[in-house]
Amino acid sequence: MKKSLASILLVYVLTIFNLQPTNAITNGNPAVEGLAVKVSSYNSNCTGVIWKTYIVITAAHCVVTSAGNLVSGLSVSAFINNEWVQTDVAGVKIPKEYVPHDDINAVGESNISDIAFLILKSALWNNLKFPNLRIATSDDWDKYKNAQTTLEVDGYGFIGETELLPDKSPVAAILYLDVGQSSGNKDWAVLHSNTSTACHGDSGSPVLYYRSAESALVLVGILTNARSSLIQDKCGNFQSGTSQSYFVKLSSYSALANSILDTETKYRPSAYLLTGAFTKLDIYRTGLSNLVDFADQLTPTTKKRVFDNNKNVDALNSLLSDYFDKLYEFEDSLTKSMDFTSIYSDVTDTSASPQNSKIASSLGSFETKIDALITKISRVLPSGVCKRDSLTKDLPSSKKCPKGYKKTELTKPF
Repeated sequence: MKKSLASILLVYVLTIFNLQPTNAITNGNPAVEGLAVKVSSYNSNCTGVIWKTYIVITAAHCVVTSAGNLVSGLSVSAFINNEWVQTDVAGVKIPKEYVPHDDINAVGESNISDIAFLILKSALWNNLKFPNLRIATSDDWDKYKNAQTTLEVDGYGFIGETELLPDKSPVAAILYLDVGQSSGNKDWAVLHSNTSTACHGDSGSPVLYYRSAESALVLVGILTNARSSLIQDKCGNFQSGTSQSYFVKLSSYSALANSILDTETKYRPSAYLLTGAFTKLDIYRTGLSNLVDFADQLTPTTKKRVFDNNKNVDALNSLLSDYFDKLYEFEDSLTKSMDFTSIYSDVTDTSASPQNSKIASSLGSFETKIDALITKISRVLPSGVCKRDSLTKDLPSSKKCPKGYKKTELTKPF
């Protein structure tokens, strides 16, 4: 049986668990790299899936507390090309129908709308390995539910009941779609297996369909929980020889998916501008720091003239402070305009218009003034000094040092 399942996943070698009756997942092999990711916060650790380069999908209960508030310290990380990469989350959208709950539902079923879309501040990587990755349509779902379809779950959760977690790549398991319990119009469905079960930390894992004959890699759903009779269990257990896992069907949320894609498309150009501006700010600040080191090489009198008593240096410090404040003001305004502050979302397009031109115009004005000040400061900086042992003298206009002194070239910070 294992051989036939593996051959189905010919291109993407997504491996199979061998689970012992103790609920411990053993002999698991790493899943394909770069699709499943870790979703972490100060409250919990879950799994998610990169749908688009800047969009991750996970379970809503991974990013919303039982009190209905967004978790703090939310970030996403992935093990890519033999290293961990991480980014913060810029915005979160979940369906307005979602009802906050604890990690494990009392009846072992998925809560309604337990799904969240995360817009990332920066790309974890360029998701070119999965160019044909798409969300399942209603037609796809009708096909899956009318047969005993095998689906795969890739998770970063516990490997069995121990405290062991995957240290790098996520782990993959093959499960069967439970046709009887997955029918109807509800937004959740059931997977079962007599060998595998999901564990704590696998919430938000992608439920995948792949058939090489169809050239199809499809996001069918997002795992929400695995049934267990004991709250302290880290993995779902086997009842009547079968484990059950629950997932939200992505085909029920195509409109919300399109909405988040539209939001991200409008957000990204302005986000690029702000990222570039923050980079420039770091360069300006580095220049000021180097100016301090430069001034320390001068005579006390010259240091006062070109640094301590230079009104242009004071103006540059003040302007950089204002530039910093303006960047955060734009970042906050952009976040609000993209409706990120309201995590419960109707399926509507964001009403905000792109702010690219406004941001570019304002930041361009700051940078023009900053560059002008830097030019003025650089003009009055000496190109060198005269040194003899521990003694330093100014380099005279003749560019020749007094007898016994040696000219030392100075590297200007700007």
